[in-house]
Amino acid sequence: MNTEIMKTKFSYLLKRMYMRVYAISHPIQDKTILFSSFNGLQYSDNPRAISEKMHEMYPDYHIRWIIDRERDQYHLIPDYVDCIPSEGKKKFQAIATAHCYVYNMNLRNTLIKRKGQFFVQTWHGDRNFKKILYEVWENGQKRPYPVMDNKFTDVAVAGSTYCEEKYHSAFHYYGKIAMTGSPKVDNMLANDPDIQHQIKKRLNLDIKTRILLYAPTFREGNSADFKIPLDLGRVLKTLCNKTGDNWVCLVRAHPGVSGFNVSNADGMRDVTDYPDMADLLTVTDFLITDYSNTILDFYLTGKPAVCYIADKEEYVRNSRSLKNDPESIGAVCVRTEQELENVIMTHTEEDYARAYRNIDKYYGTKEKGDAAEKVAGIIDKALRHV
Repeated sequence: MNTEIMKTKFSYLLKRMYMRVYAISHPIQDKTILFSSFNGLQYSDNPRAISEKMHEMYPDYHIRWIIDRERDQYHLIPDYVDCIPSEGKKKFQAIATAHCYVYNMNLRNTLIKRKGQFFVQTWHGDRNFKKILYEVWENGQKRPYPVMDNKFTDVAVAGSTYCEEKYHSAFHYYGKIAMTGSPKVDNMLANDPDIQHQIKKRLNLDIKTRILLYAPTFREGNSADFKIPLDLGRVLKTLCNKTGDNWVCLVRAHPGVSGFNVSNADGMRDVTDYPDMADLLTVTDFLITDYSNTILDFYLTGKPAVCYIADKEEYVRNSRSLKNDPESIGAVCVRTEQELENVIMTHTEEDYARAYRNIDKYYGTKEKGDAAEKVAGIIDKALRHV
C-alpha cells in the first residue's frame, strides 16, 4: 500500500480514537461554546462575529476557540477567550466536551458527536461564484472524503435563499436552516466610524486615508507563484485623480497563497497575514477581486467593487468551474487595465447600485445587519434545552 495512503489512514484512526476516548472519559462542559474558523487557522469570519456577540449578550458562557494564540499578531482575540491549539490532543478533547460547537468549514468523518451537544454550521461562502464539495464531485467522480454535516449539524446559518440551496447541492444537508443573515457582514452594514477607526488603527493607517483592496482568489497548481496581473500603482493614481484623496492599496492573498511581493514605499501593503477579511472589507472604499465571494459580501456596503477577470477561460479550465459567472449575474467586470481605468473614471453610484440590485435579486439576499444577535439567541435557547 502507498506510504502516503497508510499515513492518511493512520492519522484518521488516531483522530477517531482521541475523539472516542475523550467522549467516554470526559463529561460535556455545560455552557461551554467552542468556535473554529477555517479549521483553526484564524480568529475571523462568522464564528468571530457570533463569539463576540455571545459574550456581549450572554457573558456567563465560557468561550473557547481552536486557534494558537501566537497567531494573533493584530491582537484581535479578547482576553476572555480560552485558546486551544489547532493541532494535538487538546483540540479533540475540546470538541468532545463542548456544549456547543460553531464552525465555518465542512465537517469531516473524524468527528464524533455526543448526545447533548449542539453543532452550528456558519459556512463562510454564503453567496459565491465557484462550485464546491458535492457540486465539484458530481457525475460519479470519486470523493476524497465524506462530508458529515447532514449527520452532525443541528442548524445551518444562511443569509440568502442561494445559500439555503447550496447546503442541499454542495453539502447534501437537509436539516434545519436558520435564515438569520451572515454574522460577518453585520459590521459592514453598520458603517460605524468607531469600528472603522479601530480597524484602521490595527493596520497603522491614518483615519482619513482611503483604501483600495485587491483580493484575488485561490488558483490551483500555480498559486504559490501567482503574480499580480495588473499595475496597482496605476490604479491608485487613477483613484487619486478621480477623488482628490489620499489612497493606499492593501493586497490580500488567499490563505492558500503565501502572499505577494509588494513595496510599502509605493503606497502598497501586503495584509495577507491579517486574519479577518470582514474587517478589511469594513474599511475598504474600493474593491478589486476576481472570482472571490468577497465581492458578494462587499456589495452590501454600496461601495464600488470590480471583478478583474482577464484570465477567466484559463481559470475555469485549470482551477475551478464556476457555479455562477460574475458577468452573467450582473457584477461590474473588466478584462483589461484600460477597461478598469475607464470604469473608475466614468462609473457613477447608480451604475454600481444597478449592478448590486441584479446581484441581490439573483442570490435572494436576506441580510439585515443583526445576524450575530439572532444566531446568539438561537444558541442560547438551544443550550438551555439540550
